[in-house]
Amino acid sequence: MHTLSCAFALCATLLAQEPKVDFVREVAPILQAHCVSCHGADKQKGDLRLDARVHAFPVDEEEGSVVAGDVAASELVRRIELPDGDEERMPNEGPRLSPESVAVIKRWIQGGAEWPESGDAFFEAERQKLVIPKIDFGIESPATDAQQKIDDAVALLRKKGVLCERVAVDSAALDCNASLAGAQFGDAEMEAVAQLAPTLVWLNLGRTNVTDAGLVRIAALPQLRRLSVANTSVSDVGIASLGVLPKLEVLNVYGSKVGDAGLLASCAMPQLRKVYAFASAVTESGAIAVASKRSDLVVDRGEYATQRVAAAEREVAERKRREEPANEQCIVSGDKPSKEHFVDVDGLRVVFCCGKCKKKYEDDPAAFAAKVEELRKKRQESVGEQKQGQ
Repeated sequence: MHTLSCAFALCATLLAQEPKVDFVREVAPILQAHCVSCHGADKQKGDLRLDARVHAFPVDEEEGSVVAGDVAASELVRRIELPDGDEERMPNEGPRLSPESVAVIKRWIQGGAEWPESGDAFFEAERQKLVIPKIDFGIESPATDAQQKIDDAVALLRKKGVLCERVAVDSAALDCNASLAGAQFGDAEMEAVAQLAPTLVWLNLGRTNVTDAGLVRIAALPQLRRLSVANTSVSDVGIASLGVLPKLEVLNVYGSKVGDAGLLASCAMPQLRKVYAFASAVTESGAIAVASKRSDLVVDRGEYATQRVAAAEREVAERKRREEPANEQCIVSGDKPSKEHFVDVDGLRVVFCCGKCKKKYEDDPAAFAAKVEELRKKRQESVGEQKQGQ
């Protein structure tokens, strides 16, 4: 017994000589990674909880999960050092704590087991990372009568081929996609859309027959965040009729008749941050004018897409040019060549009348180098003439 006491005393002395352990930086990450999933806010196996100071330290200082200054009396240490197979071993599943992690916990306890308020904040921050935010857009559930009107409108729209669903199970917010109905959806159906005003946040009218006259019906949608009138006949008049739309964040006028006047009218919408105006009547000067008026509003005219298409077209043309034969006569025999027998020489396609001529060239290309160079010059002159013509 005397020997055991001396051993504990020696261990305590050695631990006391170690640098002070930073709980938040060294201990908390170990507990979070290996312990909190079974001993945290959601689950407390063995009545043990290690994600807050109040739960980790005992009321009776002689017994508990963590006893400051007493490694041997701390239940936490006992459990993490139990052998594999023991039901009380921590962690109960997966690999055990590394010797280094165990040593850190022991030094922390022996050094006084300081658990500052920032320690509790660490675990709370980690817990919040796992919380799935509720997508409710700050919309309260409508009263019974109002909800009935919304439900009736949804049912009517669905019969018209409109996809109308809640954005999340626990949210009253609605997403209405009329683009699937296409030309069958027009101004007459906008009356039902207007009935969704208390909860409608996303509205897609793309590819429908909605006109400026129908768009007036949604000017009073207080919760609308996204609106698409892509590929419709909607013009500046329709956008102007929307008024302020206090919560609209994204407006898509791709392929519509909306131009600079409509874009300028959209500046009145205080929360609007992005306008997709590719293939619309919006001009570069119109986008610049809006940028000077609203620096927080991005107008995407799709210039990058046009540039990419142009680059792709150039690449395709260049590939076709490279695949086009450079010679009208076989450079070996002088006969009419066949596209089936060819050799690409640094981007120049040279064709031959037969496989034998092709092989003769491949066996001694230097013998035909002058003819190939002559073909290359003719090709370059032809390309230069084409560019001048453009």
